[in-house]
Amino acid sequence: MRFSLYGSPVRRLLLLLSFVTLLGAVGCGKQTATVSGKVTIDGEPLKGGNVTFTRNDGKPTTYAVIAADGSYKMENVPVGNVKVCVETKSLKPAQAPSLRPGGGGAGGPPIVNKPPQGSDLPKDYDPNKQNVSNADLYVPIPDKYSDSAQTDLQYEVKSGSQEHAIQLTKK
Repeated sequence: MRFSLYGSPVRRLLLLLSFVTLLGAVGCGKQTATVSGKVTIDGEPLKGGNVTFTRNDGKPTTYAVIAADGSYKMENVPVGNVKVCVETKSLKPAQAPSLRPGGGGAGGPPIVNKPPQGSDLPKDYDPNKQNVSNADLYVPIPDKYSDSAQTDLQYEVKSGSQEHAIQLTKK
């Protein structure tokens, strides 16, 4: 007589335990989410800056750049409770010394940038078109929003895609 585990209760139990263990290992993978939304200050879209989600232990998980319309999008955000930090100081114009001829600040003639004579201009070049600079996007916000120890903004990231509006106040 040959011994076979195929039909035995022991074989079935071993197969069941293997299957349950495999399912448990697959379910323990890191869950992530995509979070998008708008950042506003006193109801107006924040024109630029960065949003950072910080875990409760103080380590940043991910960040996103805030677009000129106040929107942001983060992908592969770990699931869990986070503190929300927003900063705009990276857009603040630096206080550079005057580059006017002769120095001395506003006393010199204005600097006019022109392309070199005889150079080909790009097809979409428009000298009247204003370029948006970081200085145009800078909006001062209270310092508490950029510090994970001081911010009062919190959010629970859940698995999947979700929207989260971030509302700041100047107070």
